Amino acid sequence: MQSAKLILSVLFENSFRLFRKYALKHKLKQESAHRIGLFTLMSIMLKYCYELGVKYVSVYAFSVDNFNRKPEEVELPMALIEEKIEELLMEESIVNTFGVRIHFIGNLKLLKNSTREAAARRAMAATAKNDNFVLLICVAYSSTDEIMNAIQKSYEDKLCKLQESDSGTDQEFAVTLSDVERHMYMSVTPEPDILIRTLVFT
Repeated sequence: MQSAKLILSVLFENSFRLFRKYALKHKLKQESAHRIGLFTLMSIMLKYCYELGVKYVSVYAFSVDNFNRKPEEVELPMALIEEKIEELLMEESIVNTFGVRIHFIGNLKLLKNSTREAAARRAMAATAKNDNFVLLICVAYSSTDEIMNAIQKSYEDKLCKLQESDSGTDQEFAVTLSDVERHMYMSVTPEPDILIRTLVFT
């Protein structure tokens, strides 16, 4: 049986409720529950995916809509992302052991400077030459925002070409599906083969 090439895991979509319930059940602070979740992802899920020959794992870590939550519910995931990036960049980390390339996907300009710099300039730059395995972390992401951004970028490209050209047909400067697909955040990956969604049972 052929291995899945891309697994999409919706990690934090329900995580605020999921980790809160876990923390209450085990009498832990919510911060500790988040750390356990991240540890499980990095130390167990990625290891098994690598051994099974999965090429890409995409993790939905933080939605654009989550910025509307209480400040402490935004600060905690951002702080943990920065903390985890530091751990991943250590020489003995799973990233370097397995040759993992990290991509951060989403509207990164919505992140605070320290998180954006850690994600874009450090993690992605430091792992750019790794090619055994690709970890995509969707942060400040939503499908609606992705589509709107792709349409806006496509329109700007066509407008620029139109302003630079003295001739051309309406069809030539029309925004096409391929234009939009090229500007999607997820354009760096193939279509997902498996979707894993965390559930919260009450």
